[in-house]
Amino acid sequence: MLDNLAVDEGYRGKKISDLLLKNLYNYLRKNKVNYIQVLEEEHHKKTREFWKHQGYKETKQFIWAEKTI
Repeated sequence: MLDNLAVDEGYRGKKISDLLLKNLYNYLRKNKVNYIQVLEEEHHKKTREFWKHQGYKETKQFIWAEKTI
């Protein structure tokens, strides 16, 4: 599960995320991993569009429960 991928704002638009993902996919394939999930918050619309552009499909919605004690 991919929980977080971030590129510093000053470096965005330079295809760095594409390069990171390409290397990640190569590493995973070499290690016989053929499935990946991305965890993203619903209100991050721009990021969700990024993942859609990368070929990911939204399939499930989860409820995240928190409690401060």
